[in-house]
Amino acid sequence: MPSKPDLRYEITLNFPGEPRVSDYRPTDFDAAVEYALDFARKNRGVRIQVGVCVPVSPIHAHSYTLFECLFPTLEPFMRKNIREHYGRVPD
Repeated sequence: MPSKPDLRYEITLNFPGEPRVSDYRPTDFDAAVEYALDFARKNRGVRIQVGVCVPVSPIHAHSYTLFECLFPTLEPFMRKNIREHYGRVPD
C-alpha cells in the first residue's frame, strides 16, 4: 500500500512590490490559518496566501492556493472622516 504523501502548507507574504515565501511551513492546517491571520493583523495591507504543497516525487511538488487574507489599511482621509463622524478610528 503506498504511503500517504506528507502535505505541508506554504505561506506567501505579498508585500507590495516584494512577494516572498515565509520560512514557516507547517504540516497542520490550523497552524497555517492561525499564522496567516496573525501575520495579516500585524501587517495591515499585506495580502497573505496559504497554499498546500503536494509532493509528487522527491524532487517535484505541486502547490495549490487554498485561501488569501488581507486586513486593509485605512487611507488618511478615511481615518479623518471616521474620527470626525464616530469620535475614534477602529483598530
